[in-house]
Amino acid sequence: VALLLPVLLTSGACGYIGKVDFDGVAVHERDGVVYADGIALRHARWVTVDVPAEAGALALGSATRDISVATVAPGTPGRLEAQLLSEHEGDGAVSLAGGRLEASSAAGGRVLVNGLRGTIPGGTRMDLRSGTGAISARLAHGLSGLRVEAGTGPVDLSGGSAGDLEVKSGTGDVRLAELGGGQALVS
Repeated sequence: VALLLPVLLTSGACGYIGKVDFDGVAVHERDGVVYADGIALRHARWVTVDVPAEAGALALGSATRDISVATVAPGTPGRLEAQLLSEHEGDGAVSLAGGRLEASSAAGGRVLVNGLRGTIPGGTRMDLRSGTGAISARLAHGLSGLRVEAGTGPVDLSGGSAGDLEVKSGTGDVRLAELGGGQALVS
């Protein structure tokens, strides 16, 4: 049984997405180019990040692009692909430290993780946050807990145990389907 909570969805048809304060960085997008604190990040590439089987807790976020994750069997390593935006072509690296993705620049330029897809070990506690992008999670192998915070993008969670679930959505639709687990709070 699916639960769909309709909420007003805004349109970015004008080619400009308003500023999003994301982890202390003012991010906005104009004509397909993302800016971080006023600096154009014109170069994008996908970077692979291995997630250890015993990840414990992960906090993942994206300012303007989508997040799409699925669980794999507990005890199995996961693998994320992070869209890395950079000021300089080919610059930047992404690592997992303390349950968070960290982008770094060898050239001293601005870099930003903005978009995620991949797999997470089952049993992990996960926090997902997006400013304007969609959040999708397929939980066939369950999580120990899930917290989702979305600004304007839709949220779609399905297929497994989310543990205790908290979903906060600004203006995007929220769809929960075939989820089990503990308590659920949707606002």
